[in-house]
Amino acid sequence: MTITVNDLEVFADRLEPRHADAIYQEHGALVVRGLMSPYASRIRHDIEAAAGEAIAMLDRARQVPEGWRTPDGTLWLRAPQGFSRDKQIMVLACGYKNSAAAFLSAVDSKCVDVVSQIIGPDVELFMDGQCLYKEPVGGHAK
Repeated sequence: MTITVNDLEVFADRLEPRHADAIYQEHGALVVRGLMSPYASRIRHDIEAAAGEAIAMLDRARQVPEGWRTPDGTLWLRAPQGFSRDKQIMVLACGYKNSAAAFLSAVDSKCVDVVSQIIGPDVELFMDGQCLYKEPVGGHAK
């Protein structure tokens, strides 16, 4: 049996949590189209601001087993040849504490309704969220 993305998708503007749960239970995956739309532009703004701050701190990065970490908590990897710096961002320090839009997206009632339907009523945020940041010229596959 071939599964396509159409088999996995529901739409935020007409979301039925029980139907979403049925898809997840059958396939182990779910795509909710439009769920992030109200937050995407604000999250992008916050991400780009955090990236600028992290880049400004790069001269203070400390080596860690995974690569380097700047004082804001951003994780860096060695950059590939041809990149403008010797390090590039892997995990950006942008999450619920410094992006209200990221926090609001995580506690959006549609998101919580679907997650609650799938895993039960005891839903909580994990840590501070996570932002993988893909810079140009390759680097770590994300």
